[in-house]
Amino acid sequence: MRLTTNTMSMTCLLALLVMLVQGCASDHPVAPKLIEPKRMIKDIMIIRSADSLTVVVQGDQPLFYTFMQQDSPQALVIQFADTGFDRLEPVYSPPDNFAVHSIQTVQIPENGMEARVVLGLKGSTSYQLVSEENSLKVVFTKTTPPAQSATSRRGQPAARQRPPSPASQTAPASGILKEVDVAFRDGGVAIHMRVDGNVRNYKTFTIDDPLPARIILDLVGLRSVFHGEQKIPVEGNIVKLIRHFGHPDKVRVVVETEKAYLKDFSVEPVENGIVLKVGASTKKEN
Repeated sequence: MRLTTNTMSMTCLLALLVMLVQGCASDHPVAPKLIEPKRMIKDIMIIRSADSLTVVVQGDQPLFYTFMQQDSPQALVIQFADTGFDRLEPVYSPPDNFAVHSIQTVQIPENGMEARVVLGLKGSTSYQLVSEENSLKVVFTKTTPPAQSATSRRGQPAARQRPPSPASQTAPASGILKEVDVAFRDGGVAIHMRVDGNVRNYKTFTIDDPLPARIILDLVGLRSVFHGEQKIPVEGNIVKLIRHFGHPDKVRVVVETEKAYLKDFSVEPVENGIVLKVGASTKKEN
């Protein structure tokens, strides 16, 4: 009888130890798995010319970004959502130039994977951000000093300047984007880009991931009277927001919509510009 009691005591003791071990293990939750980025930045390149510097951020697919200018220290911070770096160094020292003294790559794991490219600026140099296929270009332009008068202060003739080479001249614009109007017609939305000149060439494509879904219209060869990115909020369920931005070689119009309308839009050049129709207004009348 005593042997049986001892056996039962040992069994109870082992069960208690198991419960304690399990309780301690539960105090240390399993670390969450890292989120894999949807796209990768494969390379960062520098292109120099006599009057410009271009930083090219190359991805494995189209890159989606936001940016902000930092004042102290002066820097341009470009943020890429759901993006990682493909074995890139954390710091790059670009060759001697007038605009950028350093390039940093920073990976932010919180709230989904985010990649940041930080360009340390040497001063207040003008720049433009240009999206092309799978890359983002940051183009810095050297400020041209004011032209000297024909005669210097001492009465000596000023030195003659050579005409710019053909490669440095900007091709003349086929038209100027002056205004963007939004109208609701026949259950759809009509976006009228009013152009002073001609829309000779344009192309469209769509993006459904990441959300929001977007219709992209590139007006090739056009210039814009607007400075920086313009945003037009739109009420309704078809179009949420319209953004347009003037690049050196085109004007890009981005229409944020629902996935259902990525196959329900049309583009029609008109006498004073071009019209992008989204939704029921794209249906042809009998």
